[in-house]
Amino acid sequence: MNTTKASRSIAVDAGCRAHLVPLRYGQEIKGIQLRIGDGGPGYTKHFSTKRYGGEEGAVRAATNTAKSLGLVISKTRPGPTPGRRQANNKTGEPGIQFLWRNYETPVLAVVATWVDTKTSRPKSTSYSVEINGLEGALDKAIAARNRSGVPVTTKKVLLRNLRSTYKAGSA
Repeated sequence: MNTTKASRSIAVDAGCRAHLVPLRYGQEIKGIQLRIGDGGPGYTKHFSTKRYGGEEGAVRAATNTAKSLGLVISKTRPGPTPGRRQANNKTGEPGIQFLWRNYETPVLAVVATWVDTKTSRPKSTSYSVEINGLEGALDKAIAARNRSGVPVTTKKVLLRNLRSTYKAGSA
């Protein structure tokens, strides 16, 4: 195991991954954070834009530090693979959920969720089965997800699961 001292108390494996994150206050970037680790608890080091003469200087200092430690800077931040199905997903497809909403009577809704590619913010919309019908609500939810550019969702498995959810809830 080839390790390098990152600072006074951090030992880093050679070839370990790292990424740079801009730290903002409002719309202004105040610093660049070098995040070190392959997932789970990791280490960070802050590079102030004030100290390093602006954003470019802070990025350059963070990059040089990473290179001197033998770190590989990834182009994207770590996280779950876009479009993957979560462990608690009961529908069989990522980004589509069936929820019972309690109004005067319980109403089944088809909920579509995704991450907006322009703003990187989570988005969602829901369609009532009572108003749109089983297939109509499902078609609208799938169309909303597909317009956002996420992987295409298949209708066959979802429709079968939606029908069983509807039958179980209305019984």
